[in-house]
Amino acid sequence: MKIKILTLLILTPLFIFSQLRSGDVLIETNYGFVGGKGLWGTIAKEAGVPVSFFGPATLRVQYMSSDKLGVGVDINYSSRSLSGNTGTYIDENGFTQNFSYDLTQNVIRFMFRSSLEFVNNEKLQINWANSVGYRASPWTFTVTDNSNATEDDLSYDFGSWPLAFRTAIGLRYMLTDAIGINIEIIGLSGGSLMNGGVSIKL
Repeated sequence: MKIKILTLLILTPLFIFSQLRSGDVLIETNYGFVGGKGLWGTIAKEAGVPVSFFGPATLRVQYMSSDKLGVGVDINYSSRSLSGNTGTYIDENGFTQNFSYDLTQNVIRFMFRSSLEFVNNEKLQINWANSVGYRASPWTFTVTDNSNATEDDLSYDFGSWPLAFRTAIGLRYMLTDAIGINIEIIGLSGGSLMNGGVSIKL
């Protein structure tokens, strides 16, 4: 009997639900499952070129400055790449040519975020979040001459627009007082259209 009471006392706090309150801290991770491919998705579709995608994978930290407003940071990472080969052919001078190519873009966004929790009850929170910050997303294009071992690879780096911003409508469902799941049902720019993951309330 004592063991059952002790177990109940230990487990009960995990299943007591509470609203977000001023001073709470949320740590959230999620992964994009719709959108986030941008120009690369068009390349893959129109050109029929196989493209590898990762992300966007996101880490967010949010501090509740009041019961309705949260502020924090939103950091996300994504990677896109394609590679191919021209095949072997004879050029106009009669030389055998063969080139392989690789195009890669790694995107890191660091954004400051505010979140209006306009629905905030014991299990469900619905929010409108806006973020703005810095975007590092260089492109690297490498060409390798496979027909001439003495030739060096040609590599080019291109910069891109450094401003990152995002607006999104999301919801959070708390499975316990401390652990929940989150999903952004629609997000514009700064990541994927839809993403989902885990929320931890400290």
